[in-house]
Amino acid sequence: MEPGSELGWAGLAGPNAPAVATDTFTYAVYKDPNWDWHTLNPDTDTARADKNDNGLIDAIDPNSSHSSPIRESSSCTTAGAIS
Repeated sequence: MEPGSELGWAGLAGPNAPAVATDTFTYAVYKDPNWDWHTLNPDTDTARADKNDNGLIDAIDPNSSHSSPIRESSSCTTAGAIS
């Protein structure tokens, strides 16, 4: 970690899991806003994530051609970029 970033470490190692991690399982995997991250079981929940999220968070398959609402709605362009 970069020197001077110490004040941001609580978000990574604090008493609560980072929202990006919990929200992924809450809304993309379980589709249950009441899901409790304390019940996460890596042995079974990663397989469930692979099945339920259509490859959105697949860290094993680097194939980026999976259909994703995020990728399909992206409007990033390089127009006007400084070369």
